[in-house]
Amino acid sequence: MPYFDLSIYGSEWALLIMRIALAAVFLTHGLSKRGMWKAAPSDSMPPSQLWLMRILSVIEPIAGIGVLFGIFTALSAYAIAIVMIGAMYYKIAVWKKKFSETGGWEFDLVLFAAALIIAAFGPGVFSLAMY
Repeated sequence: MPYFDLSIYGSEWALLIMRIALAAVFLTHGLSKRGMWKAAPSDSMPPSQLWLMRILSVIEPIAGIGVLFGIFTALSAYAIAIVMIGAMYYKIAVWKKKFSETGGWEFDLVLFAAALIIAAFGPGVFSLAMY
């Protein structure tokens, strides 16, 4: 018997809560990158990084919406997982950040894991259920 069960649909509620949390993060972060479309390359942001930020400003909100509503959930969750692999790589290899220091990659790892769990288990019953 589960320790904490909201109802017979306890795991379904857990998936919904995880989807909402993951979507909130990606909608917020993706939409905050919209200004990159007006930005010009600079010393602090070379053209290749600016291009990447523009692409992320599209992918992150779309994937967030997909996860939130359960529309193409696996594809959306895998897109988020790939974004998080890139973020972790960048923080580890380029910025040389440690796991739990300020700006480290521990939060990225949690988002990566949440995306994989959603991709593996699907959106649950509380969704539009398009895989």
